[in-house]
Amino acid sequence: MKEQEVTPYYLCDEETFAKNITDMKSEVRKHYGNYKIGYSFKTNYTDCFVRAVKRLGEYAEVVSSREYEMAKASGFSDSEIIYNGLLPDYTNKYAVADNGGIVNFDNLDELSEFERRLPHKVNVGLRLNFDIDNGFVSRFGIDTESDEFANFLSSEHPMLNINALHCHISYARAAEFFKTRAEKMAEFAKRLNVKIVDLGGNMYGRMEMDFAKQFDCNIPTFADYAKAIGETFKKHFPNEDVLLISEGGTPFVSNAMHLVASVISIKTICDKTFVALDVKKEDVGASCATKNPHIEIVEHRGKQKDVRHACFVGCSCVETDVLHRDFCGQIGIGDVVMIKNIGAYSVNNDCNFIQNIPKIVQK
Repeated sequence: MKEQEVTPYYLCDEETFAKNITDMKSEVRKHYGNYKIGYSFKTNYTDCFVRAVKRLGEYAEVVSSREYEMAKASGFSDSEIIYNGLLPDYTNKYAVADNGGIVNFDNLDELSEFERRLPHKVNVGLRLNFDIDNGFVSRFGIDTESDEFANFLSSEHPMLNINALHCHISYARAAEFFKTRAEKMAEFAKRLNVKIVDLGGNMYGRMEMDFAKQFDCNIPTFADYAKAIGETFKKHFPNEDVLLISEGGTPFVSNAMHLVASVISIKTICDKTFVALDVKKEDVGASCATKNPHIEIVEHRGKQKDVRHACFVGCSCVETDVLHRDFCGQIGIGDVVMIKNIGAYSVNNDCNFIQNIPKIVQK
């Protein structure tokens, strides 16, 4: 905690962030050496994290012209960018494709228009959609079982060279699902003779034990994910001539950003205790939507009360502004608390509703 700082504020830990990336890369390369990471800007594009990605030599994965411009302003060349966005953006996607970066198209209508406007042949990637038996139909990518996909592959495309494949599969964070997607993507890579395969993201990150216990599965380690994808690719490409990429924001940034706040009120209504903080659920992000993020008391400043199964709530005038639903312990008005591991989809999605976005402080 920064003693001199007035709450609320985000506390960024660049060292932890960088270690997550280097640890993941090291684990995968034990099994398959030709591997890189695409860091998801949409998850958290705080400057210190973006600088670390650039310093470590990984890709910037962007999904919009705004993020593309941020990546360029941060020193990434077009060849260091993966552009996966759904929004049509001919100018910037062409710049990336023409200068050695990776552009993965989510649908064939956009790709057809992109091809029509090209002045010469460029490399492009396809985002594929296929079933991995996770019980969910994703809206992302091109249905590999469709007539549309078959017709595209059987047609001539003189301005396109398909050199990359990508997938993005939601609700499939388990290591076995990554093994399945790696198997399927490797088969497509051999079928289409591409040299770049991007498995997308949706991995779990490192987290506090009390948070991990709230999930209905064992949380895979980086080593688990690395074994699942690395061994699979080594089997299919023993010479390691295909570049393997996995994307991620959550596994690298979740435990590298925390939110520091102060208790502004404590009250009991119908035997239920509510502890209000000077932040709101939008500041905390996705981790408090269905789970109870890990909360630590950083400093006791007020008269202490012993609370049982208290509900931490935010400072907005909205009933659904709930941050944590089951806190037990000593706490008082004015106490400083830290809501930990909220780096993913927090500050990037934040807004000035009711209260300004908390400032960002580096550890």
